Amino acid sequence: MNRVKRKIIFWLILVLPSSISAQDILHSSVSPEFRGGLQEKFLHYIAERMDLELSIYPITYSQRIKLLKAGKIDLMVGVKDQYAGDQSLLYIKPSYDQLTNSIFVLKKNLNKYEILSDLKNTSIAFTPDNETTKQHIEALGINIMPAEFLKQKIELLRKGRVDGLVHFKQSALSTIKAMGLENEIVLANLPPFSIRKHFVVVSAHSPLKNKSAELSSIIRNGVEKGDFKRIRQTHYQEKTGNTSTAFN
Repeated sequence: MNRVKRKIIFWLILVLPSSISAQDILHSSVSPEFRGGLQEKFLHYIAERMDLELSIYPITYSQRIKLLKAGKIDLMVGVKDQYAGDQSLLYIKPSYDQLTNSIFVLKKNLNKYEILSDLKNTSIAFTPDNETTKQHIEALGINIMPAEFLKQKIELLRKGRVDGLVHFKQSALSTIKAMGLENEIVLANLPPFSIRKHFVVVSAHSPLKNKSAELSSIIRNGVEKGDFKRIRQTHYQEKTGNTSTAFN
């Protein structure tokens, strides 16, 4: 771990509560890149239904997973199933969302990639947070350029340092359009690398672990009523100005 990351984590340990003792506050975190974004809206939805005040710390994904395991934050959204066996985390079921991990390329190169094997020996910007997807990409002979943030992936692609980027389809489409790059970067005509379920996950050190049944009920009702889907659709419509509901 480099010196900057050590300083950030040390600072977070100092400013975050040693354990979550205030029952009326839900401590969570989102990426600094997406303050006010979709995950934050999901968190507000959950906090409102639990009648809790929401306190959010902007931290990268890998850092907030560590803080969640240590009990420095109560809960996270947008967690995949790769930590399902970790005893320090409690997965709330059912999953509240399902996202497609797709590949994007420069529009001028779109016709170069008609089948997945065309990607052999290319370089792809990818967040290697899931071993199964990572192995699938590497098995195709693709070189992975690790990148945690979507905008970082976009810049790598624009500068020609990679041949494509892998990210969640909905988020990437809306961000590319918001950046005015929809005529430069496009969705490849290829099958998705993965379809991933997203879960709400609670720290085993948080008092919220005793409210897992309530959380599960909130998630289940939200899924059945279409609340999470509606939040997602409204979010992307606001970002792009697109009134279509075809976000999937």
